[in-house]
Amino acid sequence: MRKAVFCIFLTFAAAGASFAGLPDGDLYLVSVGRGVGAAGSIWYTTVWLHNPEPTTVTVTVSMLYRGQQNSAPEQQTVTVRPGETLTLPDALLDLFGATSASGALRFQAPTRIFVSARIFNQTGSDAAESQGQFMAGLPAGVAIGPAAFTDIAGITQPADESFRCNFALVETAGANASVTVTLYDGAAVELASRTYNLRPYEPIQQNLSNLGSGVSIDGGRLHLEVTAGGGRVLGLASMVGNGTVSQDPSTLEMEIETTAASGDGDITAVHAGEGLIGGGSSGEVTLAIDTTGAAAGETLLYDGSGLEWVSPPGGLTLPYRGESLTTGAAFKISNTSTSGNVFGIRADIASTAGSAIFGWSASSTGLTSGVLGQAHSSTGVGVAGYASSPSGETFGVYGVASSPDGRGIWALAASESGEPIALLAEVASENGRAVVARNSSGTSASLASKFRGLTTSGGSTGIDVFASRVGGHFQVDGDTGDYGVQSTIYSPDGIGVYAYTNSATGYAFYASGAGADYGPFTGAHEVKLAPDMPPSIRPGLIVSAVGDTEQRRDVSGEVSLSSTLPTVALSQMPRDRAVFGVVLAQRPLPDDHWYTPSDGERFAVVNALGEGRVWVTDVNGEIRIGDYITTSSVPGYGQRQDDDLLHSYTLGKAIEAVEWQSVSQTVGHDGETFRAYLIAVVYTSG
Repeated sequence: MRKAVFCIFLTFAAAGASFAGLPDGDLYLVSVGRGVGAAGSIWYTTVWLHNPEPTTVTVTVSMLYRGQQNSAPEQQTVTVRPGETLTLPDALLDLFGATSASGALRFQAPTRIFVSARIFNQTGSDAAESQGQFMAGLPAGVAIGPAAFTDIAGITQPADESFRCNFALVETAGANASVTVTLYDGAAVELASRTYNLRPYEPIQQNLSNLGSGVSIDGGRLHLEVTAGGGRVLGLASMVGNGTVSQDPSTLEMEIETTAASGDGDITAVHAGEGLIGGGSSGEVTLAIDTTGAAAGETLLYDGSGLEWVSPPGGLTLPYRGESLTTGAAFKISNTSTSGNVFGIRADIASTAGSAIFGWSASSTGLTSGVLGQAHSSTGVGVAGYASSPSGETFGVYGVASSPDGRGIWALAASESGEPIALLAEVASENGRAVVARNSSGTSASLASKFRGLTTSGGSTGIDVFASRVGGHFQVDGDTGDYGVQSTIYSPDGIGVYAYTNSATGYAFYASGAGADYGPFTGAHEVKLAPDMPPSIRPGLIVSAVGDTEQRRDVSGEVSLSSTLPTVALSQMPRDRAVFGVVLAQRPLPDDHWYTPSDGERFAVVNALGEGRVWVTDVNGEIRIGDYITTSSVPGYGQRQDDDLLHSYTLGKAIEAVEWQSVSQTVGHDGETFRAYLIAVVYTSG
């Protein structure tokens, strides 16, 4: 027998470092603005979009405002022809109609584009007297992620205040990120450090003094590191002259290292080691197994020190016991029949105390399974177990996992059509239980059972329970911090727990306990949107009832007292007695909803009780903690209520104050411009 050891040797060429200014399909301008800045400066943003591809491209531009998360941003689209460079002279005004705004811009396209910009100060009408800085769009792919870091060199804000230095960050992955920003001088001595918490797609900009009072530096660097969260972050800095005539800025870019590590880089040759033949240093390269000395029908077998050609092993001899170190399947059987009542494995046992199939995962770490069953048929069953004994504690399927991340039984129905069942459990006894899950770990963080609907859309259900008396019974015997039911949903329009009753006087959900029955709590309503509502509604705007409602009827035809569907529109006047709540999101009704929509009808979810946020303006002055919020003349926006009494037109109570002089976001109405802020409140409108 011939032993062989397979080796592949790759020769690499080192790659060089590259920096910003790369064409890509997802680019960010980290800091843009339009409006009044420090020392009387007035800032504008000009953007150039270049299409290097041979086909016309449609670019989606998103405005990411500072001071808020931007998961559903304002967006506009522009079309750029092949080879064209499209100029947006006043980008924020041209695209979004914004006269005063600051934040970041995101550019998305199905093919590569190149984005560059000039952020400039111009206080007069002569563009030749303006001072500006150029900025290239940064690809989202170079953003730093968890535990990654980068540096920005050239940081200058000297003690004589001849220059000021600002730095900007933006989150690019749609997740929270904590970024620690540390200032070092030229000798790598740490001067100041602070951590900033970014929400999804949130941009921030801070002056260097925000890291610590009295900070001054001449030629240092900022060190950026994502220390918590799953988000990704881009950053840059700007050094601005503090002169009375000149406000000249300079861009300082983050380091984007693509230098190959040792052994990485471009492949220049492939060498065939022992056990292989072929290889080469140019063109198409092929490697093949060296079969010298192998007989027909022989297979390769690893004996612990190398591979050897051997005759294939025969079938199993019972009783059989084997061990394997493989990371895949140690034992796999496939039944390829497409008809009839077929089995991959069928096991029968006559003992009154045995198990037909017993799966034990003994690993103390990792994602392990005692029994794993998969059904790819639209009507298949991943794991089916039957215990037919009329007495005793018998088990159809019994699985044990000792790993803290293991699964005693893991059932997966992979079909995306039909009504597949991952785990089917049935019981005939009136006092029996179809599924019993016990958690004996002794830790409050572990679960007795977990059910998941893996699809991100449609009607996937984690668990369906059908019974004549109790659909599901959950009991937790821990001392503190435990959950009777824990439900997690990842679909953007999903429902963590869906409860339904066909009874006109029953409860869809009932909570009773010695402590708080709900917490934390935000109560929302389903609503129908009035026909004159705008196509895109900004989350956080106030709506009022218009007087139209849809009636729900129970199985006996009586009008339901506990369910209705009101029609709402944006609030239009101060102290509106019909105020209803705050728009959370536009969302279609569930497929099994009691109301059947007509073509063109739109629906939304509106917050009305508990804690949340609402858009307000400074139209009625300062807002302090404890002030009541009501509607205003700016459509959809709230204002401070004149008194401290709860009225029919009260939306809620402010639980934070607003310092309007620090708010940069604005909204226009009837020729006037107001400052706007998404304030935290406790809703009281219903």
